[in-house]
Amino acid sequence: EKSAQEEFSCGLPLLAYLIMPIQRIPRYRLLLQDLIKHTWCDHEDYAALCQALEAVKKVAMELNDSSSISEASGKVNEICASIRGCPSIVLPHRFFVREGELVSVAKGGKRSKITLHLFNDSLLFSRKGQFRHFVELAQTWVRDFPAEDPTDSPFQIYTPTVSYLLQAREHSEKKEWMAALLSAISDLIDIRPVIQEQRAELMELMGHGGDFPMEVGEEAEDVPGVIEEEEPKQFVSYRKGIIKSGYLSKKGAKVHNWKKRWCVLEEHFFRYYADNMAEKALGVVE
Repeated sequence: EKSAQEEFSCGLPLLAYLIMPIQRIPRYRLLLQDLIKHTWCDHEDYAALCQALEAVKKVAMELNDSSSISEASGKVNEICASIRGCPSIVLPHRFFVREGELVSVAKGGKRSKITLHLFNDSLLFSRKGQFRHFVELAQTWVRDFPAEDPTDSPFQIYTPTVSYLLQAREHSEKKEWMAALLSAISDLIDIRPVIQEQRAELMELMGHGGDFPMEVGEEAEDVPGVIEEEEPKQFVSYRKGIIKSGYLSKKGAKVHNWKKRWCVLEEHFFRYYADNMAEKALGVVE
């Protein structure tokens, strides 16, 4: 604002001058397009003009990409500042990919909402604005989890130190999360192929009774388990104590209308919830 008051500024602030080089690129593109439009195809300058237009288009795309990455990198700092107890995770190469709220299924079917922030090389877990875990994707595996009920959408994220069994609202959301995670891991391996060897070594340790609390390997798809995050040394079953779960229609006690409820049948209890993402049961029957 002060610079705009100077005589030499022609009434423009400093930021207006700083952005001028960026604004020139689309202007050059429009100029070249107009020149090509009014130049004969057999003119000696026609080929050079076309080459120049392609070069300007390429520069414009690179600027857009770098701008998007810069915004995504700034988002990392915002996320870190918004979560209590979050360690410093800001790095020059790290940028934000996606975020969302899922349900974490723990011991005995206990469920709680958890927020995931996916970056290009890592994954951040938080609950109610409080930091939980931060894992490197180079040491992270993702696998689909078999569900007895077709409306159930569980999948598992596990590392040598922590494992989460997660429940998505819909099957499409589960597929999106799994695709994003697997794509980010694949991109990391493409950039640094040595990561593939390191992952193979870790997998061997985890599959042959190493220090890691998770049993995985060639038969990973057949392992029906998850380690509760609060007690990472204990192997517990996702279905432990749960006989069946799924949606049923329940008639209201006061207003006699039918509502869809997520129901869970356990060994000694029957609980029903508003939906499969709810943490608190609306009712319990012994």
